[in-house]
Amino acid sequence: MRFFRRVRTESSSQDTIFLNDHPLPRTHSIGKYRADVVPVVTGTRMPYVNDSSPMDMVVKRYKVSMVLFKPFRASADLVTDYRNDNAWRNAYSEWEPTRSGFVKEILENMDDYFRAQEQTALAKEMTEMNMLKAVTKMNLTTRSMVVTISIYS
Repeated sequence: MRFFRRVRTESSSQDTIFLNDHPLPRTHSIGKYRADVVPVVTGTRMPYVNDSSPMDMVVKRYKVSMVLFKPFRASADLVTDYRNDNAWRNAYSEWEPTRSGFVKEILENMDDYFRAQEQTALAKEMTEMNMLKAVTKMNLTTRSMVVTISIYS
């Protein structure tokens, strides 16, 4: 997104003035950004999505991903009806195979923290289960020893 419509001034270059067929040839011209512009999403973070995520979180991820990484000039460039969740899903599924390797890597990196959190929780749960099995086995062994001792006493 390198160009934008701006109010025409006396210093507007002849190269940036709209043609006479344009609806605003006398009042507006084309402006050019000096640097690339990246939208800033405020009020939310990139949601982490897995198989058990609710659909509203999945759609929110689609929206944030496309706003951050798919070039657009207006919301219509991203999705036909921005109020419709199905439209966002369809737009994302069309865009997903065309993403660059860089975008894929960034999106995966955004999930690393949450993926590691899930793995840590799973490892902790497995450790607790193994400890419980060991304690149960030890209790069973101790009981059988007690029973054995009491029989032979």
